[in-house]
Amino acid sequence: YGMMSTTADINVAIKFSGGDDGKRMPTIFKIEVGAVSRGASLEFCSQYAGEKEFLFPPLSYLEVVGEISVMRTQKGKMVRVVPMQIIANLNSPGLEELIGMRKKTSHRQL
Repeated sequence: YGMMSTTADINVAIKFSGGDDGKRMPTIFKIEVGAVSRGASLEFCSQYAGEKEFLFPPLSYLEVVGEISVMRTQKGKMVRVVPMQIIANLNSPGLEELIGMRKKTSHRQL
C-alpha cells in the first residue's frame, strides 16, 4: 500500500514521464479533483523551492473521464494527455495501520 505523489507543474510531469529523451511520446494524466478528493500539498516541506507536489492517500484510484488528446509543449514536443478523475479513499488506514499491514504481507514466517 502506498501513497500517490503528483505535481501541478506540467513541465515536471513531462520530465518524470520520460518525455525529455525525445525517443517516445510521453503520457501524462490531467487529474481533476473535487473538494473531498483534493490531495495534501507538500509544498511547505519540499526540499525544492516552489515545488507543487500533492500527495493522495493509499488505495485511491484514477478513472478516465474523457477523450485522450495530444498537446505540444513549449519546447515543441508532443505529449499524450489522459483526463482523469481521482477517487480518494477516505476510509484508508492510518500510517500505523499501513506499516502493520506491510509487515504482515512482506514478512513470511518460517
